[in-house]
Amino acid sequence: MPETPVIAPSRSFFYAVAVALFVYGWMSVNIYLPVLPELEKVLQIGRSTASLTVTVFLIGFSVTQLVWGPLSDRFGRKPLLLFGLAISVTGAVLTASANSLGLFMGARILESIGIGVAPVLARSVLTDSLDRDHVSTAMAYTAVVVALVPAVAPIIGGYLNLLWSWRSIFFFVAAYGAVLVTTCAFRLPETIHSRNRGLKAATAVGEYREMLSQREYLGYVGLYAISFGTLIGYYAAAPYIFVRALGYTPHEYGYLLLVNVGFYVLGAYVARILVPKVGTVRPLVFAIIAFAATSIIFVVLELFTDLSTLTVLLPMCIFIFGSGLVSPAANTGAMTLFRDKAGASTAVLGFAIAVGGAVFSGALSAFHITRLVELGTYVGVSTLLCLATYLKCLRKPMSPAPA
Repeated sequence: MPETPVIAPSRSFFYAVAVALFVYGWMSVNIYLPVLPELEKVLQIGRSTASLTVTVFLIGFSVTQLVWGPLSDRFGRKPLLLFGLAISVTGAVLTASANSLGLFMGARILESIGIGVAPVLARSVLTDSLDRDHVSTAMAYTAVVVALVPAVAPIIGGYLNLLWSWRSIFFFVAAYGAVLVTTCAFRLPETIHSRNRGLKAATAVGEYREMLSQREYLGYVGLYAISFGTLIGYYAAAPYIFVRALGYTPHEYGYLLLVNVGFYVLGAYVARILVPKVGTVRPLVFAIIAFAATSIIFVVLELFTDLSTLTVLLPMCIFIFGSGLVSPAANTGAMTLFRDKAGASTAVLGFAIAVGGAVFSGALSAFHITRLVELGTYVGVSTLLCLATYLKCLRKPMSPAPA
């Protein structure tokens, strides 16, 4: 009996899978942020410890990407993706069932280990299956979604908590993961064409060293990590700014962040237009200018007014527009430099931005932001780091003047 021909998935299917995987990863970070103040009471912990649950998750989320990427080069994308997603679903169910800080943190770590597979293999599947222009388009779509998730996920989490309890948030995450497992098991083909069956740990380390020794790649990764990490730190601090300092309810403050998200979407759209015309570096320069403007505006506002909804949201719109410029440009630049090592290359990228989120959210957890100058300082430090990275890694040396 002749075999039934396999119909190759369309380009839009790969876009959709990548978007769904990115949503899963970053939704798991942000969906429970509205209940952080409540978890302080439930788990009998302080604010710093509650915020630390975000940082710990991001560390696990980042480090494991360095493992999932090379392993997928060795064993294939699909089996590693299904295995990792299954681990994350188990972790989410255990988190929903936790009654103590130890169990909660342990379950979150398990969840983060599995969920690290999502963004790195989303990028790898795209790199395996699409050319440079379509990778850029796909990353523009995912940039929009990644921007929406930190604002929409807390709204969903806030309402789940309002209608049922904080535990329903993690059951919801588990259900989403289970749908992903089913879809990928039956619809997603293996996308890697030549597996690196001789891959060893020393080889993987060597590949990482090779990639990080290239200044251009390091520049793209560094700028993305800093800008996105700054954004995640802001989102982690937002419940305390809007709920504690400004008096909003946990399910209300997410709507405020939608204002910021609109500017991220605009930035990603502009980058999608600019990258094919001017390359991947020029949008990054525009982004750094936007970051610097944001820091200056916060400092100036401090001189004339106090912390309020508008004085927080409007300057951050400028920063977030710049962050939207960075995502498609930096992703495209980094992802297409090492096509023969797509798993390892995208693992470093995913690792870097999650570490950025962990560092910046961890830094903000030690502070109680009540002044605009504090936000300005926070963004200003990020701006200086981005500028230093650009000057060191991406700025082309000036040609010598003719004699």
